[in-house]
Amino acid sequence: MITPVLGEVRRADPRASTHSGADAGMARRRAAANNGRVHDLSVRQQEVDPLSLTNAPITRRTFARSALAAALAGTGLGLGAPRASATARAAAVPGGADWLGALGPDATLSRLTLPGTHDTCALYGGALVQTQSLGIPDQLAAGVRFLDIRCRAVDGVFAIHHSQFFQNIFFGDVLNQVGAFLAAHPGETVVMRVKQEYSSVPDADFGAIFADYQRRWPGLMWSEDRIPRLGDVRGRIVLLADNGALPGIRWGGSRTDIEDDYDIGTIFDFYNRKWPEASSHLDAARPPATRTACFSLSPPAPAGACGRVRPPTRQPRRSAATSADSTTPPARCSAPSRWTS
Repeated sequence: MITPVLGEVRRADPRASTHSGADAGMARRRAAANNGRVHDLSVRQQEVDPLSLTNAPITRRTFARSALAAALAGTGLGLGAPRASATARAAAVPGGADWLGALGPDATLSRLTLPGTHDTCALYGGALVQTQSLGIPDQLAAGVRFLDIRCRAVDGVFAIHHSQFFQNIFFGDVLNQVGAFLAAHPGETVVMRVKQEYSSVPDADFGAIFADYQRRWPGLMWSEDRIPRLGDVRGRIVLLADNGALPGIRWGGSRTDIEDDYDIGTIFDFYNRKWPEASSHLDAARPPATRTACFSLSPPAPAGACGRVRPPTRQPRRSAATSADSTTPPARCSAPSRWTS
């Protein structure tokens, strides 16, 4: 089962944080917005900027793994293998940017555990709104393969929002950033949930805007309603449709199983309720249960969390961390139609 654990990706030095898709065209967008309408002036990138893709940040895990391999090689240990063999094995371990490329093509996505981020683009808006401090390129370079994209439909384009807060990026920027990463790492794939946020246009209108993006970025998004094999979707975005008019795997449909208990009021709830729920959900995703995509949404902080949806006999509750999402439609973590207990 696809099991993205949605949490927060943090950079040690926030001043080094990048937001390349928004920064590159911010001046153009400000000028476009001055005429009273919003325009997504993004165009599909034809070239890849090597500086933004090859200089991937070194994660603590990568550093620790490399240090351990070097220590074993230096002492002649390493499970009895010669020093040269230990070094060769360490060199063969893929980095965060290429880990899916090391897997065989026949693995179905429902058999993989994919790390992901909640409200992927929420870099702005203050403590109750910001969920990330890394932009999409750095998230992907660190190994993230599930993106949670919230789109406000306005003037025929998608502006990326967290509740009422515009995140200084448009959907076209998102597609350019993910497309550039996949062009540089063709063995990878990215699963992307797309939902409407802070707008209430009919599904048909939302779907028409999305169809225009799909036309402008041909071939980038894989939008069939089935669980694919990894070899079928390398170099592409696998769409999770959290809107009735979008193509792709239906978020909350028969092919997905969502654990989404987002009302985590205290640190005691976090450890006594949330993690046991997430753990049991992950256990349920073990083979032979391989036909359903399983999504376990974990909180970015103990004060507010995405988690398991309660049975329909109980009304969904809102946490303090999501209290800003009080507009129509409500910015919930998910809207599943399949309930788990």
